[in-house]
Amino acid sequence: MRDDEIDALADSVLSIYQLSPPVDLARLVAEEGLELVEGEFGSDFHGRIEYLPDEQVFAIYHPRIFSEVFPGRVRFTIAHELGHYFIPEHRDILLKELVHDSDEDFRPGSDIEKQADRFAAALLVPSKLLKEKMGRRGFLSLPEIKAFASSCRTSLQATAFRYTQFTTEPHLAIVSEDRRILY
Repeated sequence: MRDDEIDALADSVLSIYQLSPPVDLARLVAEEGLELVEGEFGSDFHGRIEYLPDEQVFAIYHPRIFSEVFPGRVRFTIAHELGHYFIPEHRDILLKELVHDSDEDFRPGSDIEKQADRFAAALLVPSKLLKEKMGRRGFLSLPEIKAFASSCRTSLQATAFRYTQFTTEPHLAIVSEDRRILY
């Protein structure tokens, strides 16, 4: 699936369920008849979706909101797993009882993970709203991106990466920690 098709799919989900930021993921999951399973799955675990054939339900596993994982990251994980559910080709794979664990890295190695990340970003930070915020200027300052992230209840990192998909200004997104560039 192309990026514009994924964005359109996320926009369609937002429209059908009349959702706007901050997107009520629990409501979306409930209305779709999915189950959220919150738990302590270990520090390397970020998320998983699987189809449970005996119960005929999709289950999304995620860390507790108030664990060591930031709430914005957990929201992105749930939205990412919803991407696997809503993207038809991904759902077909899930129905064959294949599962995967999500990584926290924003550099996924497979197209399927890139597509689920794109869907998550488009669901949580809708393009229409982002473009409105950017206005005629076509850009946002870092404090404006931070404020937008807060209003969407997303991480600064996810919001900044989403912003880079739309700005025409020269830009560079760097993720660093303790003065060391991670990527």
